[in-house]
Amino acid sequence: MIRNAMIALAAAAGLAACATSTPYGPATGKSPYGFSDQRIEENRYRVVFRGNSSTTREAVETYLLYRAAELTVE
Repeated sequence: MIRNAMIALAAAAGLAACATSTPYGPATGKSPYGFSDQRIEENRYRVVFRGNSSTTREAVETYLLYRAAELTVE
């Protein structure tokens, strides 16, 4: 019984360690991760992307540029 509990605990810890990086999408009330933007002037925006600890810097920069491009064509 205790052995099974230990195996289950080890499996849960192993799965928790397999966190995935932040996908591209807006930050929401449920999750602070993702992009947000704020209109500063008529043709000027501030874009922020928050990634979790598994999100690489390169991915964050790519997502920022992608969101900026989306705002440009809106």
